[in-house]
Amino acid sequence: VANFSLNGMTGTLAAKGDAQFDPSTRKLQVDNLNATANLKGGALGKGKLPVKLSGTALFDLTKGVGAIPGLAFEATNFDVDDTRGSLKAAGDLAIQLAGPRLKFKKLTLSANLAGRAVRGGKARLTLTSAVDANLGSKVFSLTGMEANVSELSMLGVRGSLRLSGNATGNSARNVWTAKGLRVTADLVGKDLPGGKLKGVLTATAVLDSGKQKLTVSKFGAKTLGISAKGNVAVTGLGSSPVFRGDVSVGRFSPRKLMARLNITAPKLKDRNTLSNAS
Repeated sequence: VANFSLNGMTGTLAAKGDAQFDPSTRKLQVDNLNATANLKGGALGKGKLPVKLSGTALFDLTKGVGAIPGLAFEATNFDVDDTRGSLKAAGDLAIQLAGPRLKFKKLTLSANLAGRAVRGGKARLTLTSAVDANLGSKVFSLTGMEANVSELSMLGVRGSLRLSGNATGNSARNVWTAKGLRVTADLVGKDLPGGKLKGVLTATAVLDSGKQKLTVSKFGAKTLGISAKGNVAVTGLGSSPVFRGDVSVGRFSPRKLMARLNITAPKLKDRNTLSNAS
């Protein structure tokens, strides 16, 4: 058991396993590795992060690489940045000690979340993705991401979301990018148009938190019998948002739209008057 302090983060670490080290090749193998840690402070703020890890660890200190095939990771009853819950992850981890840099060809993750991350509500998340994270440069990527958000309940809205695409992030610059993003929504709530929302959104999005700017390009949306496409930039996210861009809406039936929104269409001499618009 060790007490440690790193970048303002403190905690305890305990590990056990069967270790073998060959001084001639500088290779280390730890079978039956089981490690636990309780972390607080630093990037966690006032929160806490208890974690458990198990697997077989392999390191080649000459080449500066390592691996933990069959890694199992668990964080139960965590509280990070006012987000609470539990999380489990599994995959084959490759490690470059310089950086350090962590890679998963396929990471599988499941989590139950409540609090700030879901705007005071709750949700269940499952995700699979290839992951590449450079902890030194604070750059990460998710490739081939498939995520499902179920049992979602927040801001008076309930339902589920499915997301896919590729994402990159630079936490040092506070810039986050999603390419080939596809979001499918199935939501209900009294504040939604007609009390429910089913639709699909595709887009490329770049969020620059430092500049408080969101750029959404090549977006396409389909919901309520309407399809739209275009490009939009939003500035002043933290104060007074300003929207700029161009959006085009395809042909749709205003009469059918009003029916979906539970609005009674006006009686007109020509019933075709509200049948087509763009």
